[in-house]
Amino acid sequence: MSAGCREVPPDLFGDTAGATSTSAGTPGTGGGSGTAGGGGGEAVGNGGHGGNGGTGGTGGDGGNGGHGNPAGTTAGSGGAGGGCDEVAWYCDADSDAHGDRNVVVEACDAPRGGDDGCAGPYVASSDDCGPNDANAHPGAEAYRAEPMAPPARGGSEFDFDCDGTATPDPEQLFGGTGTLECDRLDCIRPNPPEGYGVDAECGSTSEYYRCDQSIGERCAPRAAEAPERLRCR
Repeated sequence: MSAGCREVPPDLFGDTAGATSTSAGTPGTGGGSGTAGGGGGEAVGNGGHGGNGGTGGTGGDGGNGGHGNPAGTTAGSGGAGGGCDEVAWYCDADSDAHGDRNVVVEACDAPRGGDDGCAGPYVASSDDCGPNDANAHPGAEAYRAEPMAPPARGGSEFDFDCDGTATPDPEQLFGGTGTLECDRLDCIRPNPPEGYGVDAECGSTSEYYRCDQSIGERCAPRAAEAPERLRCR
């Protein structure tokens, strides 16, 4: 050391490592908080910026490092996590794309289902009148002689198309309408008109008629053996 010069103490200006810290806080996840930024040594060091708090907000700045303290101590506060609008989902136990209005959950997305709570998936519709029978749903076209699997919704267990009415198969009704009328020639035809009367019950074999004429009597519909049960939808 040359004469006239004094040695500068190493701690006169503080630890140069205590300059502004550039280390960033650890990003928060979801609604979490960012980790505090690094602080200074002897000099006052600025704390790092708190991490993003997930969708919904950005974390705050970390606190300043105190004089002689090793790091900032205030963690960045994370933003709230993102949300959604929950909607109603209905159990489709028979997997016919129509749900049961009596089994409903509120959720952002359709629950998986397929468990004790719901044997099938969950769907957005709630218009199934036969939630346990895949043959029963709005728009069903087939006529059936057996009632739907219970419990039925919307009235009759034969209302397979869910329109509120059990409609007999017109091909099985007497004259296509169920009205019992016989023409004077019907009784001598090879295949006289026959079918169910208008009051016949769905799934039954009663009230089935065929045009017939006994000796000395006029032609009229008479009870006959039904070839099959009356189908309805």
